[in-house]
Amino acid sequence: MTITPGTLLIAPPSVKHHLWEHSTVLITDIERTGGITGVILNKCSQMTIAEFGSRLNADLEHVPGLLHIGGPDRQTSFTLLHSNDWKSKNTFQINEYFSISSDDDILSRFEVGDEPDQWRMFLGMCTWQPGDLESQMNGSKTSTSSISWCRSSCDPDLAFDTDLEDVWDIALERCSLEFAQNFML
Repeated sequence: MTITPGTLLIAPPSVKHHLWEHSTVLITDIERTGGITGVILNKCSQMTIAEFGSRLNADLEHVPGLLHIGGPDRQTSFTLLHSNDWKSKNTFQINEYFSISSDDDILSRFEVGDEPDQWRMFLGMCTWQPGDLESQMNGSKTSTSSISWCRSSCDPDLAFDTDLEDVWDIALERCSLEFAQNFML
């Protein structure tokens, strides 16, 4: 499987690092230079979205859920992963299922109930320099990590509707099934 926007990276069971253990990362962008960006789908902070909004003078008391930890890089970067039914001034469509937005007006739109059908809010992201992720996929240690990621496809059910505790297990099982199907061809 080629790494494209929308690919899901799954930390193998052998990874014991506190952030990467059982992590599932959705690739959101591959730059022309070869840099790769993604967000961890199944890690939450302890901060509610209402608390996050309050810190930024936005009334989000009616918005349920926790703010997600997108990754260890650019930790003050706020992004919204969402379904393609909604757009803002700075929306990038990842694939047929997902878009990502990072506008200043997202919280004010959420204040008045203008939100996508499916979404998750993130602070931070995962980034790889050109060649680093490919090296990791091949089992080589890079300057940032030695994780040899598994990969799979991702759909809205897994990204938005699956309990966070189950995302990694389902993604790893999907990875195994997709590998077996490709092997059988």
